[in-house]
Formats: sequence, C-alpha cells, structure tokens
Amino acid sequence: MSWSFLYPLLLGFLPCLLIAKIGLSAPSTLAAHRYHFGIATITTASILQGILEIAGTGSLYPGWLGSLGVAEIFAGIAVYLFTKK
Repeated sequence: MSWSFLYPLLLGFLPCLLIAKIGLSAPSTLAAHRYHFGIATITTASILQGILEIAGTGSLYPGWLGSLGVAEIFAGIAVYLFTKK
C-alpha cells in the first residue's frame, strides 16, 4: 500500500515518454480512457489489499481488481495499436 503511488507514476509516465521519444501518434480517447481505467483499477486494488492487511483479514477482491486492471491496460494498448488513424 505504501508503494501504490508507483503504479500511476510509472504506468503513466513511461508510456508517454516512450511515445514522445519514438514519435508515435497520440492515442485515441477510447484507448487512453481504457488504459487509464486499468491504471486506476490496479492502484485501487493495491490500496484495498493494504487496507485488508492492516485490518488483519483477506479477500479475493484485490486479486480480481488487479486482473481486471491488467486486462483493461491490454485492451487500451490493443485499441491503440489496432485502430486505423
């Protein structure tokens, strides 16, 4: 939970840096929204896991949220790569 800020920092900054350095076109709104939704979901899952650890209990929800977040990130990347510009 204490490192939850790294998900949006690294997953938000590094792709933007990569797109700028390589000179690729900006992603569409749909691709960007899907990608950002995935980052937000992974961050939420990490925070929820930390809260549950502090409370001394467990749940399946952080795992499901993390999986959903990764799927959304890949969906955003797929929309970016396979949409015609």
